Amino acid sequence: MAKTIRTYFHPRRQDVSQGQMLVELYDGALQYLRQARDQMVAQRYSARNMLLNCAIDIIEELAKSLDTRSGGDLAVKLNNLYLLCSSRLLRANQRMCLDDLDAVVAILKRLRAAYALFPGLEQKSQGSRVASE
Repeated sequence: MAKTIRTYFHPRRQDVSQGQMLVELYDGALQYLRQARDQMVAQRYSARNMLLNCAIDIIEELAKSLDTRSGGDLAVKLNNLYLLCSSRLLRANQRMCLDDLDAVVAILKRLRAAYALFPGLEQKSQGSRVASE
């Protein structure tokens, strides 16, 4: 997990805003999920497991970044959504269920799109591959 998250928080990344960092975390999780789906279809169990765990690690980091004190009800709802995503990915991994994986991808894409709408992120997020997929 630490290596997965460390990729996004490397010191060279100090010029990136917190909002942009969140978008990049979503992008990373979505990339892992795309790859995990491919591995699931190809029945490569070990690779699928590793990729799903990387995506879950990122989702857990997103949940840890929530400020429930100042975020109030929204932060609580986001946390619950992240918990749902993690549990669905665990179930997808256990049951080889593409529907669960695809449902999490849909949720994360919507959340990523919402964060990308924040002022100052429009220009930076337009070039992302994940946003258009």
